[in-house]
Amino acid sequence: MSMLELQIGGKSVALARMVLRERRPPPPRISLDVKPQYLRWEIGHYKDRLSFGPGGRGRARRWIPDRVSEQHNLVLDNAYELTARYGFLALNNYAAVGTGTTAPTTSDKTLAAEVARTNAVPAGEQDALTRVSDGVYDQQRVREFSATQVGGRNLGEWGFSPESVSGSQLAVKELFRDGSGQPVVLTLDQDQSLRLIYTIRIQLAPVTAQTVSIALTNLGTLTGKFLLTLGNPSYEKDDIHFIDEFARGYSTIYNYAILHDIALSTSYDDSQYQNWKARVSYTFQDYVAGSRQRKTDTVVFDQSIVGDFLTFGLGWYYGTNNLKNQAPARVVLDSALTKDNLHKLIFDPWTLAW
Repeated sequence: MSMLELQIGGKSVALARMVLRERRPPPPRISLDVKPQYLRWEIGHYKDRLSFGPGGRGRARRWIPDRVSEQHNLVLDNAYELTARYGFLALNNYAAVGTGTTAPTTSDKTLAAEVARTNAVPAGEQDALTRVSDGVYDQQRVREFSATQVGGRNLGEWGFSPESVSGSQLAVKELFRDGSGQPVVLTLDQDQSLRLIYTIRIQLAPVTAQTVSIALTNLGTLTGKFLLTLGNPSYEKDDIHFIDEFARGYSTIYNYAILHDIALSTSYDDSQYQNWKARVSYTFQDYVAGSRQRKTDTVVFDQSIVGDFLTFGLGWYYGTNNLKNQAPARVVLDSALTKDNLHKLIFDPWTLAW
């Protein structure tokens, strides 16, 4: 509200002036949150034992933990910049250890004194990506440093990185700590190895329908319900893999924006396979350093696409004739959008923020 001043009979009279602005829902915005969970470290050695199987007697190696502990960890500011290059699922592909003992800060990018880096998964173990609840995943990495790499060393720090080169940038860093949270130096015997079992939590949103506005160049604004869904039932964890591609701006001919002539479900666990009516490729804008977000380019459906449409979404493609045509990111419109053969449809960019 502002004031309007009038001159009446030589006197100034102030009148309140109300300015009305149209209120619209916000545009679609996807959010991604990466949270540290815990690290379990194990110092141990291998012991040979006899095994029996279809081939007769043989020898197998059994892992014997000698010392273990669980502790917290620190996601570095650098993780958000690395996400724009590698996505978030690859942030902890490589484990690194060093001899440094300086307390880490979120502004760090490397270990103080790195001595080894690996992506080796020990026999009998595997990485895992587990859906905990709607849009919430726990990712676990199991990495092992051999006795050749770390035997006889005094280790004070550890980290994880998407990069293989020793000394390159980290996404996660901490000192080794005991069960009470106090820093410790791990002294390994010459025949001992070290395992790092690391878990991180990833949360996507929105997974419940949100009211949004969709801007169309020269054609005004539409409203609808926006959310992430599981997408194509033939591909497990469609939503998180799609958002990972979005984060790193993986532009290929297999990124598709999709129009449906029906109102798709606004339930997160929707897994019905629906045939798309129109699709076009889309690309991503370059990442702006420090922004912690990425945007698509505008999405354009040309004059050849005609019909009444009720759902607009972003999806991607894998394999032969196996389009994820559910579109894991979708807006179900409040009313049908009619498209003729005289105009293009130009949708404003969508945003992913982390």
